[in-house]
Amino acid sequence: MTPARTRTISLVAIIATLVVLPTSVTGSGVALPHLGRDTGASLAALQWVVHGYNLTFASFMLACGALADRIGRRRVFTGGAVLFTAASAISAAVSDILLIDLARAAAGAGAAALLTSGSAILATTFEGAARTRVFAAVGIATGGGLAMGAMAAGVLADTLGWRSFFWVHAVLMALVLLAVPFMRESRGESAAKVDWYGTATFVGALFLLMLGTAEGPRWGWSSPEVLGLLAGAAVLLAVFVAVERRQRHPTGRPARRPPGGRVPRIRGQPGRPGRRRRRGRPRRPARDAPGGAAARVHRPRRRAPHRGLAGGAVDERRDLRRAVDRRPRHAGPQGGYRFVGKPRFTPPCEGSSQREVTTLPRV
Repeated sequence: MTPARTRTISLVAIIATLVVLPTSVTGSGVALPHLGRDTGASLAALQWVVHGYNLTFASFMLACGALADRIGRRRVFTGGAVLFTAASAISAAVSDILLIDLARAAAGAGAAALLTSGSAILATTFEGAARTRVFAAVGIATGGGLAMGAMAAGVLADTLGWRSFFWVHAVLMALVLLAVPFMRESRGESAAKVDWYGTATFVGALFLLMLGTAEGPRWGWSSPEVLGLLAGAAVLLAVFVAVERRQRHPTGRPARRPPGGRVPRIRGQPGRPGRRRRRGRPRRPARDAPGGAAARVHRPRRRAPHRGLAGGAVDERRDLRRAVDRRPRHAGPQGGYRFVGKPRFTPPCEGSSQREVTTLPRV
């Protein structure tokens, strides 16, 4: 198969994935009333169908991105697709609300792996203007998935039941898995180790914060449980900051050096990136030059080396001023300057040990 076809298959598969992922966020909330009637679950348990997905999706984004750069983008994409497919199938098959919540949390982790690795695969597969068009299509697909998720979930839940919404996700991701062999494998050139300590503390802080804000209206914002959850989230967040300060490769910090390239530096400032120095400034072409104003190819200007009086005077006035510029100046006759004193640098042709008085015209 030609490289153009493999790129097209990869693009279609990843675009389909980026349509499915946001529909799982907006569509699951629409299916909650139907799910609650069939399972008899409470509102507190039902809301974690949405919160569990969002929590793991946001928490594992950074870890999945670092893992994809280290072990391979296609491999992480495959693992995320398998996890998302299995979790969606479990959510559609079981009736226990606890199992559904856990499956939705697993689906959020798979969605984080799919989004980070899929975007990296597109960035390494396409170049130049094609990459710009591809990522424009990615934005359109993501926005369309967010807009159509609620409508699709409502239609499926009213006609075929709430389980059909999760079955459709499982089937679509199974079709995406068929296109994985056509995707290009790549790794980050400056890949760092996965920061497991930072990831664990960050996930724990987000979990306690989301649990406290979700249960606050039901338990009461001043209850000891909610205050304890919020305090625990603050403590874990402080631990996360302390851990990241001691890490050699902290989570979320961009690389100093771009992969595959060198950072231009300014002379005199080692280790700090900057702009390249311009070696020469092109002259503006003469109006009567051959080719007219359209001739734009010029050589940089070069100054002729100055020869002193010992090697032949180029400018006697300038050399004379250099010889007497350190002597005191007094207003001389006829509007000139009168330099009084022995010159500190005496030209060979005017060497003298006597007191000299030189009058120069005002320039």
